[in-house]
Amino acid sequence: TLDLTSPVMEITYDNNTASNDIYFQTKRTAYLTVQEHNFREADFRITAEQEVPMSGWSHEGDKHVLQLYFTEDNHYRFSCDYTDLAGNAAESLVEQEFYIDSVAPQIVISGVEDGSANAGEITPVITVYDTNHNRDDVDITVTTGIGELVPLTIQIQEKEQGCSYILTDMSEKEDDIFSLQVTAY
Repeated sequence: TLDLTSPVMEITYDNNTASNDIYFQTKRTAYLTVQEHNFREADFRITAEQEVPMSGWSHEGDKHVLQLYFTEDNHYRFSCDYTDLAGNAAESLVEQEFYIDSVAPQIVISGVEDGSANAGEITPVITVYDTNHNRDDVDITVTTGIGELVPLTIQIQEKEQGCSYILTDMSEKEDDIFSLQVTAY
């Protein structure tokens, strides 16, 4: 058999809802397709930093599909190569890299108590713990009793698996009822 046609590989996913391009809150399944007339499973290679559970190959004519299951919280990085029986190599896929992170950040507020009256030095500290922490994924707002947004000076301190956000100027604010809202994604 004369075979001058290179195989074609492509990859698609069932979950493309990412935060910051590569962080996914839930599991993903990758569908790796090789389009090749003279396909042989033994000629497919996957290179991964960790073991990735996968299905067996399914075959429909010249279309061959392998499912890769990414179900655990982890940092995944892998690449695939395929060369057919005649030595024709498929164009390599761009290395795939993403995180599965299903654990919500933990928010701890100190330096002020909910519903309290405060005098003197008031320095709220918001600490956000997250394995894959990103400063841009934290929103901190303070509003007055009538809902006006309060300008803040925030000092940031890096911590292991997180950050502390120190509201350094709350003691300088005029008397009011303040509400602190913190959201971490």
